[in-house]
Amino acid sequence: MTQVMVLGLGDIVQQDNGLGIHAVRDLYREQWPGQVRFVDRMMLGSGPLGLEGVDWLLVLNAWQTGMPPGTLTRLDLDHVMAQPGLVSEPALWRGLALADVMGQVIRVVFLGLEAAETTYHLMFSRTIQQAYPRFLAAVREEIASMLGLVGEDAALASDAVMV
Repeated sequence: MTQVMVLGLGDIVQQDNGLGIHAVRDLYREQWPGQVRFVDRMMLGSGPLGLEGVDWLLVLNAWQTGMPPGTLTRLDLDHVMAQPGLVSEPALWRGLALADVMGQVIRVVFLGLEAAETTYHLMFSRTIQQAYPRFLAAVREEIASMLGLVGEDAALASDAVMV
């Protein structure tokens, strides 16, 4: 049975940077099969992310890549690794490295929105507030695809940028 981990990254006191954490917490409240686990950055310690038994890792995050704010982007692991500052979560990288050493094959997808504001504030910017429902819908679709509940090539929201 396919195991999916959804990891929300970010900082909830830095406005749009809290996207991944807020999304994981909102999605956790919904009905999901037992093989879907939700983890947020706040739950990670200093050690590696525990990925034992995980087949798919879906990482949710906000980033600043130069795209228009609110742009939904789906990135693969190679693209993220080629941009070292894009996702800076040591526990994630240690967990993936450990899994690799152990011979575990984990398929990794990064899904996020281009941040508009990252100042110290607890609320999303207006741009991200408007894009958030579309983001959650894309995450739900991605999870369903990972679980095989829809076709393997199920497309995300039509305005997602696939890299």
